[in-house]
Amino acid sequence: MKNKKIALENPFFVFLFLACLVLSPFISHLAFADQNNSQSTQASQTSKTTLPPAPPVVSGFFQMARSTNLYEPKDGGRKDGVDYTSRLVFKLNEKLSLRFDGGFSQDLKMPEANDVNDMAIALVRTPISLSRFLMLGYNVSTIAPLSKESRNNQGLKSALGGALSLSLNPECTLGTLAGGLNLVTAITLKRNFHEYETAADGAVGSQYTSAQVASTAYQFTSGVGLSMEYVHKNGITYQNNLKEAFEISEEISYSLTQMFTVALGHTNSGNALKSNGQDSNFALVNPETSIYYGSLNLTF
Repeated sequence: MKNKKIALENPFFVFLFLACLVLSPFISHLAFADQNNSQSTQASQTSKTTLPPAPPVVSGFFQMARSTNLYEPKDGGRKDGVDYTSRLVFKLNEKLSLRFDGGFSQDLKMPEANDVNDMAIALVRTPISLSRFLMLGYNVSTIAPLSKESRNNQGLKSALGGALSLSLNPECTLGTLAGGLNLVTAITLKRNFHEYETAADGAVGSQYTSAQVASTAYQFTSGVGLSMEYVHKNGITYQNNLKEAFEISEEISYSLTQMFTVALGHTNSGNALKSNGQDSNFALVNPETSIYYGSLNLTF
């Protein structure tokens, strides 16, 4: 049976349209504000008010992480690699930022498997205070398929998605008492655009994917940080079959300076159900799939 080709519109134009739609009122506001500022230049020069320093226009982080299997797998295929990930955030105004996520994966056992990661591009809204306890955040995003896996095997052209998040308001009573406590829950929805319904290796592609995330972290004044995150993943294939998976991770970190942090962590992921399709496959630690890592992080 021939692989069915998918007729698709370019999702980048959809993303740009949504971005322009969100940005247009803010651009108009900035233009109006700039006109008012130019008219009041002389008055502002005589003002002796000291303004607070402006927040950085560009922020982000770089991370280098060495990872390997927690145990020796039965097939002897122990993973050993280094992942380089980065995030750049460009502040557009007080409410919107443009975020870029990318990286490179190095396989220390099979250099031919080295590959660049797909790039995620998101237009992010600064979290809004819903109440004394909750903050709401959201974004729209797209994917630039740069990896060999996405381009050559999956035939991924791009993706269009969005996310909603709820987090603990740091100014609430609980946040003040708990100090460095951070609680976040989020849900994402993504529409993938593939050239073909079936990948080169015969796997049916996922047309829609979603992730439900719950994470907690605590930062001690001593510089030590503890965090845990659970991600439940769903997918609907082009043949309307359901996919379900999970990922859980724990990490302990230490801040060397305001910019540099080191961390040790563990992650385990896999299908939600075992091969019999009935029993749960969830486990904090799995001898076959558990990965542990050490990382060096630069935040700016």
